[in-house]
Amino acid sequence: MIVGIGVDIVEHKRIAHLFDCYGEKFARHILDDQEMSDYQKAPAPVRFLAKRFAAKEAAAKALGTGISQGITFNMIAIRHDGNGRPLLELMSKAADHASSIGVVTHWLSISDERYHSIAMVVLETGD
Repeated sequence: MIVGIGVDIVEHKRIAHLFDCYGEKFARHILDDQEMSDYQKAPAPVRFLAKRFAAKEAAAKALGTGISQGITFNMIAIRHDGNGRPLLELMSKAADHASSIGVVTHWLSISDERYHSIAMVVLETGD
């Protein structure tokens, strides 16, 4: 059974503006250490940040908390499987909250084009 759906879209120029204002501090605010390493190798850093930002916002919305109630960007990580498919990793309070609402499976889709990135997260129970 689906217990949460979250969608977020972000304009790349918004992320570029935040990066211009805060630099690496902004990247460190939304990325964990592994993502930070991937970001530093990314050919299009603003797009990389925009996709991660949208995916993490979508995940937080699907959890029903948003980025609040003790859930931070660093408690949600985006990984990839061997085929490049994005995977959601929930940690700390985000993982605890997901468990408390019965989440056993989650799905993540991320897409971007020239000016925008969008992400959708679906959370399911075992029912």
